[in-house]
Amino acid sequence: MLLHLCENPYADEEYLIEDFMTKFYGKAQEHMKAYLYELKAAAYKNEYSSFCIIEGARFNYLDAETVVKCHGILCNAAEAVKDNEYLSLRVMWEQKLLNALILVKFEDLKNMAEREGIEFRFEKEELLKDIISALNIAINTSNFTNYPESLEDELRFYEAFDISSNNADIPKELINENRHDIYQYHFKDSCRHFHDSLNYGFSIIEDKDSSLGTVARMCGEEARFKANAADLLLTSKYAENPKPLSLTIEQNSKIVGECGIYREDIVPNEYKLYKIGAVSGIKESADTRVNIFGLNYEWVSLTGLSVVFPMDTCEVYISLKFTGALYGGSKNDKDAIFTDRLIVVRKEKENV
Repeated sequence: MLLHLCENPYADEEYLIEDFMTKFYGKAQEHMKAYLYELKAAAYKNEYSSFCIIEGARFNYLDAETVVKCHGILCNAAEAVKDNEYLSLRVMWEQKLLNALILVKFEDLKNMAEREGIEFRFEKEELLKDIISALNIAINTSNFTNYPESLEDELRFYEAFDISSNNADIPKELINENRHDIYQYHFKDSCRHFHDSLNYGFSIIEDKDSSLGTVARMCGEEARFKANAADLLLTSKYAENPKPLSLTIEQNSKIVGECGIYREDIVPNEYKLYKIGAVSGIKESADTRVNIFGLNYEWVSLTGLSVVFPMDTCEVYISLKFTGALYGGSKNDKDAIFTDRLIVVRKEKENV
């Protein structure tokens, strides 16, 4: 479709969608069109400029009402092409994408559904089972993808996916905040850890000191491409050319909050809460996000979070642990950063 629009920007968008859906999904085309338009409606409602599903993305425009509707539509699509193996695979993959999104946003969507009186019948165990089944089918289907290794990485991620509750205790530094105004995101659930994990040195490991006992770790020396880990380097603030570890809040492509971590700011082998900054105007902005160690590691959309955790103003914190000589620790330990959780505290504008 994009190629057709590049060739002719004035082409009829609706005709192109109709033509593609008919040829690609066969008897399921009406259902898949309805699915597409539900995504589009949710993007407009929640003021998003794009309405594609980013696999496993937690912070996006999809709300509880939309995922419930879309799940039903895809079930109808699957029924319509159940006698066609190839069309069934195509619908199955869309179901897998939506199931993955529901799984990683499960608590957020469930809480939102309860607030809005929406029936939410999903169970984590069933979602995870369906995702793993779809991945196994895709891996064992010839020519399903040109990148089979990415499917295998993803399968390993979901086979190890922790479906237990993410209700961690509030850090002592924030104990006086209203718990209902606190949102915690645990990096162990990040989809980044099955995309190019070897290239960047990502791993999910057990760590009894973390808030939930399992944590995301980034280790530069384990990265396949060392250049990808350059953003993890830091120096003393007194170095001739000081370089901090960068954590930023970006709004409409401008940095509005920033925390630079130098070696002196680290207590090796202990989790410490760092305040990245505060930001207002989330509702009015086109895009407000937190960048973790540049874009090579992770970014969290505050705009997307505001769909399930309504807010316009907040403070942002991150809990990190550092090991290894690079970060002031023992040379016997690997140079690594344990990224436990991002914590967002909803605020009134005058209190920031």
